[in-house]
Amino acid sequence: MAKKIEATETGKADGVYFGLMSGTSMDGVDGVAVQFAAGKRPVVLDEAHVSFLKGLRDALFALQ
Repeated sequence: MAKKIEATETGKADGVYFGLMSGTSMDGVDGVAVQFAAGKRPVVLDEAHVSFLKGLRDALFALQ
């Protein structure tokens, strides 16, 4: 007979994680810092947007 295994929260993924995204509009980069803790909702610690300089933006559009 197969033994039933139940998932448990170990907290191994607890911590602060950072994410970066540059969307299809190629206008800049968005970043976010999120804190994860077992049994709690994620908390956004901070977020930011950095616009590309015009020269870089023009070079990226030229690649299309």
